Amino acid sequence: MAAQTYIDISTTAQQRRKDALAREAQLPASQLEGLPKDVTNLSRDLKVFSQAEVEIINSEPEDILLKIKERIWTALEVTEAFCKSAAIAQQLVWQTASISILAACFMERLTDMN
Repeated sequence: MAAQTYIDISTTAQQRRKDALAREAQLPASQLEGLPKDVTNLSRDLKVFSQAEVEIINSEPEDILLKIKERIWTALEVTEAFCKSAAIAQQLVWQTASISILAACFMERLTDMN
C-alpha cells in the first residue's frame, strides 16, 4: 500500500467534512474562494440564509428570547438558524485551518524523513 500524500489526506478530510454537513448548509466552492478578511456581514451577502434566519442570527439574546416568548419565532426556528450558521462558519474556518493542518502534516513528514 502506497503512503498517502498530504493532498490525499486533505482531500479525504474535506470530503468527510462536507458529507457531515446538512445539504442546505453547504456552500458552493465558488463562494468559498476569494473571501474578504472581514466576514462580519457574510450572512447577508452569501444569499444562503432566509431573511428570517439573518434576523435571528444577528439578534441579541434578549431579543431572541422575547420573540420566542411572544411566539414570533419558535425555538426550532432559532435552533435551525444557528445550526446553519455554525455549519457555514465551520466551512469558512476550514479554509484557513486546512492550510495550517496541511503545513503541519508536511513538516511532520519532513521530520520523519531525517
